[in-house]
Amino acid sequence: MAKQRYVFYFSLGVGAQAAVRAARKTASDLGATVVKAGLGTMLVEAPAAKVAEVAQALPQWRYAREKRTTQLPEAAPLQRTRAKQVAQPGTAKTVATSKG
Repeated sequence: MAKQRYVFYFSLGVGAQAAVRAARKTASDLGATVVKAGLGTMLVEAPAAKVAEVAQALPQWRYAREKRTTQLPEAAPLQRTRAKQVAQPGTAKTVATSKG
């Protein structure tokens, strides 16, 4: 079974540090790997079934699957429009053209 990462959130501000320590121990005792823990949050790596067990053991905690987002650079530079002067008899007009 593939392991996935889940972020657990403790919404109550009072006693968050003690709650994280207790939750970390509970998750580890249930066989989940605690990757990282901070004030009111905990990153857990485990199969989905194991995460459900951890969530039941921690009723005051909410959790969601970790979403990793990466911004990739543009494959090609953005095409910009250029203003080009087109001479007309008696007047000068500006026409937008796209360099392609």
